[in-house]
Amino acid sequence: MLFRSIIGDRLDTDIWAGHNAAVPTLLVLTGVSTARDVVMDEPWLRPTYIGRDLRALAEPQIGVMDLGSVVRCGDAQATLSNDVITVDGSDPVNMLKAVASIAWSHPEASHDDAVNKIEQFLR
Repeated sequence: MLFRSIIGDRLDTDIWAGHNAAVPTLLVLTGVSTARDVVMDEPWLRPTYIGRDLRALAEPQIGVMDLGSVVRCGDAQATLSNDVITVDGSDPVNMLKAVASIAWSHPEASHDDAVNKIEQFLR
């Protein structure tokens, strides 16, 4: 469970406010901001934690393991090859965390197919 944190579904208001207040943030993917927004937004709009919905408050947050051109998060794996990010896994939140980690380190890399796959899982 998160204590003293800001929880919301908008990167540009809720997550931004958390950064300004210097508290952890939890982005829930139930509203305005999308997986694509998470991957593409500026550093001051990046959430500390990501959850599919408010049930994430009662679930452990799985961290990412950055191995350079491969990032793992739970059963998800994002890979950077020839400036293209691909992703595999069964949990869209872990897939998003892995893709975002690589995309934030390699903003020039193409991530469209990976994000489309995540967004299909989230529907």
